[in-house]
This record gives sequence, C-alpha cells and structure tokens, in this order.
Amino acid sequence: MARQFSDQERRHFAAALKRVGLAWQARLQDEDFYALDYFDLFTEIWLREGEDVIKTDCYRFMSGMSRQTAKKYVQRAIERGHLIERDNPRDKRSKLISLSPRIKALIEQNFDHAATALRKALRRCRPMEN
Repeated sequence: MARQFSDQERRHFAAALKRVGLAWQARLQDEDFYALDYFDLFTEIWLREGEDVIKTDCYRFMSGMSRQTAKKYVQRAIERGHLIERDNPRDKRSKLISLSPRIKALIEQNFDHAATALRKALRRCRPMEN
C-alpha cells in the first residue's frame, strides 16, 4: 500500500485526535468516566436519536470488556446520573436507558469540537503523490 501522508501530516492528525480526547475529559469533569468504553457507550446511545435503549443492549456497546464488567460500568453511569434508567412499559422484565440531558449536551459539544479540530487537521494533510 502506497504511503498517503507524510509523518508531519500524521502528527498533525494525531495531535488533533489527542486534543479531542482531552476536550472530552475537560468537559466531563469526572475522571471515572474518561475511559473510551464510556465514550463508546454514550455515543452509541446518542446515535439512536433520542430513543431509549434496552439496558442489556448497552452492554454490547462496551465491546472491549466482559459483559459482567460492562454491567458494572453501566450501573455506575446510572448512579452518577450520566444515564437515566426507566421501566420498560412494553416489557416489565427489562429497563430502558437514555442519556441524561447533561451528558447529551456534553457529547454534542464534543462532537462539534472534534469536527472542528479534525477539519483543521485534515486541511493540513494532503495525499502524497504516487
């Protein structure tokens, strides 16, 4: 595979990604939730456009860990108020999960920041000629 970008351009892109991660940490202000697994969880729920998610489905969103660990992570997010848990009116055996308004707003701010940072980084990167 031909090399598409110079090392300097790759560094610009990597630095932008790092700034995005640091911005997420600064916005969240809860170091227990800096793990990318939480970002994956919150993002997957956000992608469902405001629809509640069945709680057990949330465990699949954290694919980098065991189901048992994912259960603990989801429960911690509920206890801290990052996720909202409600009864499922269609199935009394399951619970529904949604993002808290605060986490939803933080994720959207982070996406805006990420899009801006990555757009700037990409402007500095031009594919190398073969």
